[in-house]
Amino acid sequence: MTSTVTPTSSVSTAASTSATRQPTPAAPPANGSELIGTWRSTKDSKSTLEFSADGTACDIYGTDAPDCGTWQWVTVASFPRWKEFPGVEGPLLARTTGHGTTAMTLFYTVSFDSSDKLTLGYLDGGRILTFTHEAK
Repeated sequence: MTSTVTPTSSVSTAASTSATRQPTPAAPPANGSELIGTWRSTKDSKSTLEFSADGTACDIYGTDAPDCGTWQWVTVASFPRWKEFPGVEGPLLARTTGHGTTAMTLFYTVSFDSSDKLTLGYLDGGRILTFTHEAK
């Protein structure tokens, strides 16, 4: 079973949002709830991402303290540099990390290759991140 939330682009990008320019929330894709849970990197077993239904997202590496922030679906048009990425459409995953002056919003395309395989296209630098869903 393959379900795609947004096409995974070969291009990928991080962008900071200022306090005055926040992305516009988008309606979650039909299968957006598939994102909820813990995802382990296929390239580094110490790296996991956790997405909660309350909008909390945590990046955890091994036994290090989690780097938690928020996540939400946003519209492509609200992405500050969207014109630089032709062909990217549909809702994007916006994940905010850090606090205060180190706060940064990272944008990703999302696709689910199956119910337990997640691909994130990081919209800065062309990195493709792949994960498998952790059993509860």
